[in-house]
Order: sequence, then structure tokens, then C-alpha cells
Amino acid sequence: PAGGGADERRVVLAMHGSFNPVHRGHIAAMEAAKAALEAQGDVVPYGELAITKQSHVTGKGVPCLKDRLRLLEIGCAATPWLHAADGSKETTGTKHVAKAVRRLQAAAGGGFTAAVLDGGDVCLRWPKPNKPPAKLATGVGGAQRNALRFVVLRADDDAAKVRRAAPYHAVLLPPPADGVLAAASSTAARAALDRRDHAELAAICGDAVAAALRERLQAHGTVVQGSFSSAALYHAGAARVSLGSRKRAAAEREEPGTLRGVAKRENGRAKCCNALGGCNQKLETGTVVLVAASKVFQGHQ
Repeated sequence: PAGGGADERRVVLAMHGSFNPVHRGHIAAMEAAKAALEAQGDVVPYGELAITKQSHVTGKGVPCLKDRLRLLEIGCAATPWLHAADGSKETTGTKHVAKAVRRLQAAAGGGFTAAVLDGGDVCLRWPKPNKPPAKLATGVGGAQRNALRFVVLRADDDAAKVRRAAPYHAVLLPPPADGVLAAASSTAARAALDRRDHAELAAICGDAVAAALRERLQAHGTVVQGSFSSAALYHAGAARVSLGSRKRAAAEREEPGTLRGVAKRENGRAKCCNALGGCNQKLETGTVVLVAASKVFQGHQ
């Protein structure tokens, strides 16, 4: 690993998120933060993207891809300094780094300063403008160092709003110059998968991740009718999608046909989990469960 000069600071860059799925915008954001650090004389020998727990994803009302970590590994493969990690036991990038200090020190070649990267949407969802820098024991011998903070903007972000919501010490990074990367999102990737728009999916996620998504979809399920999500059917082949907790009122506002979950394997069959509660019947593995108003419909692959 690099970093031996007296004036050089070794920095480990971390991003903790859903990555549902990972896309080229995530990689570009890490590259931009690395470039910003190196421009001020720091050395960035190692970067890590860590997935959150599944309930964090489903709690937002979207299907969770089963192979997020494998897809993340594929997405990082072309960037040698970037690596995928399981951060599902922690809720933030700072906490993930704090729990992984020894492993990250080994990867970085010694003591380091942590730099945590978030998206502008994260700051707007959980505004913390007065949050001070986190002190983490990442230095040699457990010496505490202030963690650095970066926030990357997307093309449609209101920079002024993000600035007011982000921690006061955070450095805002502009959207990538490439329009596709600037607008890239996991939501857009799942929509492209829904439409079978393989060209757009590859433009958003990169060829390797897009190919892995298509391969899984072709092997385990197809869209049948209505507003079914291919992303969730991709997951449904392994029968592992379940719903996060949603209030009845919120669920009833969903448009008819909106995907809310699929059958979850249990002893060779499946148990239905749904946002409205009260539905606990046995279903065949791979059954798609939809919520329309307060009713539950079933559509088989």
C-alpha cells in the first residue's frame, strides 16, 4: 500500500448503503472522493462499499435483491482499490468502520484516517447539520482520529438543501460530468430491469453487473403481468424477498398492482409476508404477493 511520506495522511474511504443494486454512480462517487483527498496530499490505498441490512431496504417499500453483496463484488472488480463488504450489522458508515478497524488497518497497511461518503439523499432523509466529526480509534495503537465526511450530489439534488442538512464539516462533491452517472440510481436500475431495457441497465450499472442481473432473472423468473418488478422476481426465484414494516395507511395508498413482496421459503413451501398484516397463509415458493388497497392478490410465475 502507498503512503510513507512524512506529510502524507493514509485515508480509508467507506460508503455504507443499500446498493440495491450497485451502479456506476456509486463507483464514480468513490473515485471523486478519492481524487479530492489525493488533491490535498492524502493517500487512499483502500476503499470499501458495505451493504446495509435487508430490513433497511424493504422498510423503504422496495424489493431487496438477494445477491446485493455478490453484485457489489462484481461492481468493484474493475477498480482494484475498491472492495465490497457486508455491513449489515451496522446502521451507518461510521459505525461500520469502527467495528472493522483492525481489518481495515491490515488492508491499508497501518493506522489510517477514516473518510465516510454519503449521498445527498441520505442527508435529506436524516438531516444532521450540527453533528460533529466522529472520533474513531483508527490510528496507530488505537489513537483516535476525526473521521472525514463527504457527500456526493446527484444531478437532481438541490445543493443548497443538502448543504443545510449535511454535517457542517462535510465536503460536498458535485455530480459527475457524465449525465448518465450524474442521474444514476438503484431505482432507475430496477426500472430498466422491469422494462427489459438491457442497454439502459448496462449504462447505469455497468456491463458486468447488468449481465449478472439478467442471468439471474432469466434463470429464476419472468414478468407475468401488471406492474410486477423484475428485480423482485429475480429475487423471487430464490424465494427470499420479504417486506419491511409498513403502516396500513401507507400501504393502502399504493397503486393497485404495486409489488410489495414475494413468498418466503419455509419448510419446502412458503409463508406470505405482507405490509398489511393478517396474511399468513401457505403459498408455493416463488408466488408473487401484490397489495392493491387493502387486498392481497397472488400472481404465479
